[in-house]
Amino acid sequence: MRFSSPQAALNCRSPQPTRLIEPTRLIERDVELETLTRALSDCAAGEGGVVVVRGVVGSGKTTLLHVLTQRAERSGAVVLHAAASRSEQDRPFGVISQLVRTSGLPAADIDPLLKRVERETPSVGPHAGTADLDPAVTMGLERELWELIRRQAESRPVVIGVDEVHDADRASLDSLLYVARRMRSARVLLVLNEDSRAHQTYPWFHAELFRQPNGRRLKLPLLSADGVSRMIADGAGARPPEESAACHRVSGGNPLLLAALLEDARPPVGGRPAALVPGEAFRQAVSNCLYRCGEPLRDCAQVRAVLGDEPASPAVLAEVLGLDTDTARQASEALVAMGLLDNGRFRHEAVRDAVLDSMTPDCRSRLHAEVARVLRNHGRGSIDLARHLIAASPVDESWTTPVLLDAARQALADNDVSLAIDSLRAAHEGCSDERQRMTVLSALMRVQWRVNPAAAVRHLPELTAAARLNKLSAYEVTQLIAHLLWHGRTGEAGEVFTATEESRKRNPLGTDGFDDALNTARLWLGFSCPGPHNTLPEESAADAARHSLHRRALSAMYEALTGSGSGSEFLDVDEAIQRFSVDNEGFLPATAALVVLIYTDRLDEAALSCDALVEDARKWNAPMWCALLQAIRAHIHLRTGDMRRAADAAREALQAHPVKSWGIFIGSPLASLVLSSVAAGRHQEAEEYLRVPVTTGMFRTPFGLDYLRARGRYFAARGRPHAALGDFRQCGELMGNWRIDLSAVVPWRTDAAEMCLALGRKQEAQKYAREQLALLRPDERWIRGTTLRVLAASEESRDELPLLRESLRLLEGYGDRYEQARTLLDLSLVHRSRGDVETAHAVRMSADRLADACGFELPGDERRPGRHHFAASDRVPEPRECEGHLALSDAERRVASLAVAGRTNRQIARQLFLTVSTVEQHLTRVYRKLRVRSRTDLTAEILDGAIPPSEDCGAGPHARRKATGDHNPTTVPT
Repeated sequence: MRFSSPQAALNCRSPQPTRLIEPTRLIERDVELETLTRALSDCAAGEGGVVVVRGVVGSGKTTLLHVLTQRAERSGAVVLHAAASRSEQDRPFGVISQLVRTSGLPAADIDPLLKRVERETPSVGPHAGTADLDPAVTMGLERELWELIRRQAESRPVVIGVDEVHDADRASLDSLLYVARRMRSARVLLVLNEDSRAHQTYPWFHAELFRQPNGRRLKLPLLSADGVSRMIADGAGARPPEESAACHRVSGGNPLLLAALLEDARPPVGGRPAALVPGEAFRQAVSNCLYRCGEPLRDCAQVRAVLGDEPASPAVLAEVLGLDTDTARQASEALVAMGLLDNGRFRHEAVRDAVLDSMTPDCRSRLHAEVARVLRNHGRGSIDLARHLIAASPVDESWTTPVLLDAARQALADNDVSLAIDSLRAAHEGCSDERQRMTVLSALMRVQWRVNPAAAVRHLPELTAAARLNKLSAYEVTQLIAHLLWHGRTGEAGEVFTATEESRKRNPLGTDGFDDALNTARLWLGFSCPGPHNTLPEESAADAARHSLHRRALSAMYEALTGSGSGSEFLDVDEAIQRFSVDNEGFLPATAALVVLIYTDRLDEAALSCDALVEDARKWNAPMWCALLQAIRAHIHLRTGDMRRAADAAREALQAHPVKSWGIFIGSPLASLVLSSVAAGRHQEAEEYLRVPVTTGMFRTPFGLDYLRARGRYFAARGRPHAALGDFRQCGELMGNWRIDLSAVVPWRTDAAEMCLALGRKQEAQKYAREQLALLRPDERWIRGTTLRVLAASEESRDELPLLRESLRLLEGYGDRYEQARTLLDLSLVHRSRGDVETAHAVRMSADRLADACGFELPGDERRPGRHHFAASDRVPEPRECEGHLALSDAERRVASLAVAGRTNRQIARQLFLTVSTVEQHLTRVYRKLRVRSRTDLTAEILDGAIPPSEDCGAGPHARRKATGDHNPTTVPT
């Protein structure tokens, strides 16, 4: 492997192995052991021999040699054994010294030889051979060694065993050859264990060794699947066949790795056997294998580990390793033979992890950088390069930043937000150009916001400082202002805007796009911090059409918020919603389309569109987008009076992210939870939500208005009308100052009128209510219907019934079932006060049915003196025909209606801008709620009149119903 310095190479070395795990029993080695035993018998009979046992690391060579030497000792032979090591290759005759010391011969026989070795052969460097020493000394030592062995062989056989002989020092190898050439007729057996590639390292040694007629070779293969099963049974008991097969796949049949698997599965004393899965012992065994292999196998394994599952040709490996192609290919083949690789990949992730752990972090980083350079030279794509540049970060080279930015764009298109963030972070860390670094940081902030805005906030100070120094583009400035506003930093947002505006005035040339950027920033300020200081010049729809979709989306939201228009002239709602499904940059326009639909009372369209957008946001892997859309969905549910679903949607939104991620928008989901809890009578729960800390900047935004109104409703429910009235009036004051005094935003006058009634201030209540009605457009049914109910409560008895009937008509047309129920309750009380008990009962039951279906409680009857709740015995039996239909959500009703009309699922999806999967889910819920089994049953039920169509089965008192018993169909009077 190529390194910039000797110290860099040193830092990349693998750690020393800690403990060697060897198989303790021979499996599938009967033939090899029989060959060695026969060689031992021939030795005892006076025929010397050489046996070379060749195998990969972990194949069981050491165990086989150990079994042979034990048999030799039991037969009375003299055994000399040694284990060579790379760390001792600079010690001439080191292996020979081991052989003599372990022989068990009398000191008088071996001491002279050992002392002469120590005295006359100092360390002379790696691979020192006889040619590097005094010839007279080496010749004398070799002769003394042979004389020692020959004298012993005269009385009994001598077995010489050397493990890992390929790591022996050169002088010892020369001495072993000296012995081999003279032992043919002596009772001497020489057994040498070596790596399967040793003949490539020391070809001269093998050429000379096998010139002798008494030489034999043995090759140890890896274990077969049957051999693995036998070894598992010996070490861990009987296991299912599939577990044995899995162990064979993981270990490749390498006995060392298999022994490690058994070690990991060994149970504690008295415990149950564990599963045969790679653990610490297995990782250690892999590390030992790599250490014993040496270079270049270890380097090749490390490059393979860094590459992961990426395919790599020998040419790529060779270039990274700094080797020739043949050597790189041979190293890969050796790793396959060892059982670590299969089809160019590691057999198990634990193998790759062990290889990576064998490297220092600095070595891994530099190797990833080298791999990226090589892959770039071989034409690999940005995504492949980015994965390595991320691991190598920082890499400050001119080509890395464009590659990482391109990878981030591709990752976002593939919905891999995590990779996009990592790519941008690496680009930011490795970029030395300050302006480009700010561009990257701005992109990183925007992408991180999709996942978690709290993580993106850390970049705001650096970007704000850059904006003040004019180091951001026009688009980056607008994005920065938007994010500052999100986190409630309105002062900083204003400063950035002012600095950008002044820079534009000082340098009118060369600022293409900044005029549009400034107006876009004004829109962000106008929407988030409305007021006279953030007004925009009037702009025609024709002028707006020239701007970007994002600019038009902001214009549409601003128009809807300020009441200066519906917003539809700036934004094609359908286009914006459909675009989000194919463009992950379309979130803002899609959200703006929802705001326009809500503020223009097109709630059915808003609900269906919001459901489709939630699915698209999940597809884009953007958790914050999902949470925001759920919060908007909760607001839509509130507008339609479905308190149960409003609470569920708002709760899901808040559970997705901590409060600090929501910034000023926290007011929306909290308001939904407080309002739905109050409506359901769960006042303690509402109080808990009001205790959630919010940013003070929220109260300078429209989201603070929702929160204030919700808090006022809570105060009203807890019998604190003065506090409630204060919150409602504060809403009015803020909206007046901001010049957005619109009922569609917050109907504070209607709320204030209701509190004045609770305080007994009837004339003030009438004043607020009539002011509210005078400000409404003819198409604002929701607030008009609600206000008429409040006004009816302040009128004389003869005037309240017409007002309530008109209120109910408007609310039924709008679809707010909560306000419908409240109006029905008031109608019921009026009918009862006039003696029309049957009508009062029927109307009250309609109200109760709405409350049950939508998860809220009706207000107490104590509001009207002399009125009381109906006793259970007074209730008219509840009709059953509409129960199922009332239980359907708006989206389910719309899908069911189109199914009844004969549309296919795909046609329904296309018409409602949903996926086919969403349509199928809606229909499944419809079938379950209506207790039908199929689309055919659903159609038949509606045609037969058992479940009336939606226009005849409304929630209000005008619904047509089938009579039970002796009654005829009637219209419930109001």
